[in-house]
Amino acid sequence: MKQTLLVANLMLLAAFLAAAQKTPESMLGAAMHQAEVQGDLKGAIAAYQKVVATRGVSRKTAADALLRMGQCYEKLGDTESRKAYERVLREYSDQKEAVVVARARLGVGAEAKNSGITTRQAWTGPKVDALGTVSPDGRSLSFVDWSTGDLAIHDLVNGNDRRLTNKGTWEESGEFAEESVISRDGKQVAYSWFSKDFRYELRLANLSGDPNARRLFDNEDVEWMGPFDWTPDGKWIAVQITRKDKTSQIGMVSTVDGSLRVLKSMDWRGASRLFFSPDGKYLAYDLPQNESVEQRDIFLLAIDGSREIPAVVHPANDKMMGWMPDGKHLLFGSDRTGTIGVWALAVSDGKIQGPPELIKPDIGQVSSLGLTRSGAMYFGLKSGIRNVYVASIDFTSGNVLSPPAIPVLSFIGENDFPDWSPDGKYLSYISRRELGGRIQLLAVRSMETGKTRELRLNLSNIYGRRYWSPDGRFIALGASDHKGRQGIYRIDLENGEASPLVLSEPGVFSNLIGWSTDASKLHYRHFDPATKESIVTERELASGKEREVLRWTGGQMALSSDGRQLAFIKLDRPTKSTRLMVVPVEGGEPKELLKSESPESMGGFNNLEWTPDGRSIIFRKDNGKQNELWQVLIADGKSRKLPIDLPVRQVRLHPDGRQMTFLSGDRTQEIWVMENFLPTLSAKK
Repeated sequence: MKQTLLVANLMLLAAFLAAAQKTPESMLGAAMHQAEVQGDLKGAIAAYQKVVATRGVSRKTAADALLRMGQCYEKLGDTESRKAYERVLREYSDQKEAVVVARARLGVGAEAKNSGITTRQAWTGPKVDALGTVSPDGRSLSFVDWSTGDLAIHDLVNGNDRRLTNKGTWEESGEFAEESVISRDGKQVAYSWFSKDFRYELRLANLSGDPNARRLFDNEDVEWMGPFDWTPDGKWIAVQITRKDKTSQIGMVSTVDGSLRVLKSMDWRGASRLFFSPDGKYLAYDLPQNESVEQRDIFLLAIDGSREIPAVVHPANDKMMGWMPDGKHLLFGSDRTGTIGVWALAVSDGKIQGPPELIKPDIGQVSSLGLTRSGAMYFGLKSGIRNVYVASIDFTSGNVLSPPAIPVLSFIGENDFPDWSPDGKYLSYISRRELGGRIQLLAVRSMETGKTRELRLNLSNIYGRRYWSPDGRFIALGASDHKGRQGIYRIDLENGEASPLVLSEPGVFSNLIGWSTDASKLHYRHFDPATKESIVTERELASGKEREVLRWTGGQMALSSDGRQLAFIKLDRPTKSTRLMVVPVEGGEPKELLKSESPESMGGFNNLEWTPDGRSIIFRKDNGKQNELWQVLIADGKSRKLPIDLPVRQVRLHPDGRQMTFLSGDRTQEIWVMENFLPTLSAKK
């Protein structure tokens, strides 16, 4: 278990720590916060030792503290971890779950039991996508080809890809596929489709190559829909939908007439996966434990609506991964051992048969793509890292003053969206903690003292750039809250509270561009679905009055630090070229700075950033092999490549005009398969 309710609620944790009488449980929560959020492993080890030594500590809490202590030692590469696990086996043998975890970490008995289990990479490369499922015979995977947005099939044997839809380029059509699931007979695939009407439909396609897709379900009140599984007889598809009022529903859509049968209605919180039992009597899914945490529990729902059964209820984060083909076990991922492992729970006619069994520890941050008839489980696995860097450049001469370096940050590889405070004394960034669920923290690091404050954000999705207010009191960014409301949100730097500044229409993503110097106005961008144009709007915060600044077809834009000029990338469809333009915010004719004849990635112009003096623009250029950093002068349009060898993104310049922070690296997806674990379960009968 790597997350707890205490970690999810920092205010509650602070209250516990401030209490005069500290309980062993509150001490354990504080130690977990020290290890998982602050990254202070040595300090956490000392804290766990105090928990174990506390008078009156329960055996369960003491065993948990020893397990977590061992995990901290492991991360430090210290062999003391074995002593902690061995102590659990020796002194706390009555704590069955702790014993299972300790034995798994030590490999005691686990090597023989799981000797036949294998994991192997099934697919890697730039097209890998984990929004689909594996076919029952294990031959194919459904996925989205994001080069066009088409639904496609990847052959796992010969490596070939085949599109099932052919909608044309992104410029020709803004439609695209998302979640998909292959039928039990391997002949059809159901998929969600974002249509020209800017809502999601449920469609069916034949894997045989028939180009005519069938629209199965379409409803104006449904904002989003995703298919997840088929009943064994092929007559129903399990779906999850989000309605315009942001409520969620789990249901089944008939493959005969497209009718929807709602099984469960919820608030905005939804399931991550839905799986029918092999006999088709139950639907298994996971749901968050409450509004403030990412941890999930697993439930079984009788499809006749007669009962709902809590299958896995645990403080850990548990996510549904599938059923074994014989229907005698359901599989789920859990972080209760400290890292994510695969667990099996015996089930008979909807009744739980004993405690879960750890099948495979340390599988990583995965999403299930389902199981084949032979019992092989396919899953998407995150790979790669991304880091925040800082460098210094003399933008007059183009010389590097200090090469790129990673500042001392916690959880390196999980940080992005860096930015400087207006006075340049602080570096902010978003830190995503993948501890069995996505925790998004706003980190603010003092460049003078090296101390970092981390604020837990009550937002579900953060997109686009973020900007400090001119007075440095808050940060604004484009995001969605937990109820799915999209817009521009203000983050209070004292407590991390998020409140909306601008709320968008459903399905419309608004990205902040910048502020006026007196913070009385903000500028943001959104997309007009009717004309397929981007619009920059100026909004007076006091009155709410808005003014359209610019409407164009193209890519990114950036506001100068004085708020007077707007740089943007314009796409010229007839000539298939892109141009880097500058226009006064108050109105006037745009000025062309650069032109590219290459239409890829908006002509290679991206990630625009003004220098603080307003005399030039820094931008990212795609040379066909890697991204390069360039500078163009406003006065004469002359440009030059800057001597930064790393591929860069999200460039932000320091107010001193020399230091810069940027992101390098990326997170990608790989498809893996775990096989030969059915004999392990059979041997336990």
